Amino acid sequence: DLGGRDLCVRYAPPASPRTKEPPKQNFILESPHKLYVGNLAWSVRPEHLKEHFSQYGTVVSARILYDRKLGKNRVYGFLSFSSAEVLEAAKASDGV
Repeated sequence: DLGGRDLCVRYAPPASPRTKEPPKQNFILESPHKLYVGNLAWSVRPEHLKEHFSQYGTVVSARILYDRKLGKNRVYGFLSFSSAEVLEAAKASDGV
């Protein structure tokens, strides 16, 4: 339960390889241990996700996608964890 809503936790699909793109200036650290989190309240921020999921171990990064047309956060995000064990512990919180 985060922001008054049950979380929907799933594995995130692996990123597709990119070619010939310049490196991003403002990048987010990510690990291969990535998790999709859905059904977020509009008010939830990345720092809230990071704080909530840090109870399972080290969170490398947390991000919530932003809808520019609506001018607000989407109701899902992604977390990267330091290890597969932390990822599995966090995944076990599905529906909590």
